[in-house]
Amino acid sequence: IEYNRFFENAKILETIEGQIVARPDIIIHSRTNQELSPNHILVVEAKKDEISEHDINKITGFITDDNYNYLFGLTISYCHNEELVVSTLYYFNGDEIVSMEINVEKNEN
Repeated sequence: IEYNRFFENAKILETIEGQIVARPDIIIHSRTNQELSPNHILVVEAKKDEISEHDINKITGFITDDNYNYLFGLTISYCHNEELVVSTLYYFNGDEIVSMEINVEKNEN
């Protein structure tokens, strides 16, 4: 179930694939204080399968699109690898999008 205060307004992004309609899995932002800067903090794509180039383009689009300018993006693949939860953090360092792998071993319990 998704709650979207502006449900009639789709999230349209400019990406290297062109303009796409996007529905991220998780977003963290400030809805109540529009003066908070930045008000778009984190956007997440979480998948059972391997993360695709399309998923990465969507995350980086949310970071670079002037309508959103998210500070951070995160991709998480939690079932594709039997031993690890595979994730990558993305952010803009002032010149380019930087990515950092953050992989966590799965517990056997």
